[in-house]
Amino acid sequence: METVATSRDRACKEVWFNTSEAEVSPAFSPLYELSKRTLGELITLRRLDAPCTLRKLILGPFRSNLNPIGIMAADWVAQAILFWAVRGFRDIVVTVNPLTYVLFPLRETMRSLYFRWFSRRESKC
Repeated sequence: METVATSRDRACKEVWFNTSEAEVSPAFSPLYELSKRTLGELITLRRLDAPCTLRKLILGPFRSNLNPIGIMAADWVAQAILFWAVRGFRDIVVTVNPLTYVLFPLRETMRSLYFRWFSRRESKC
């Protein structure tokens, strides 16, 4: 984040975070759920004064070497991510669970408003 010095750098640099639909719905593992929710909250808080674009990927169960029983094909998930990223979305939801498409934006909006209202800005004195 320290390498972002000019407005051109700010426009060109992005950091992508991979979270999960466990941010808004229960997961099989309580530790997994807690880690993803905590990561999601930290990203939302950091967005308040981030020197570059922070994108959050909220992914459902896709097939991979780590999850061979996933529901979605990894190629399809990658295409969906790029489809929304090209259109400028910062929160990209790709899942088969329709509740996530409703609950995530509501929760993210409320969390963002809370952080804006109750976070102190650093004074530059």
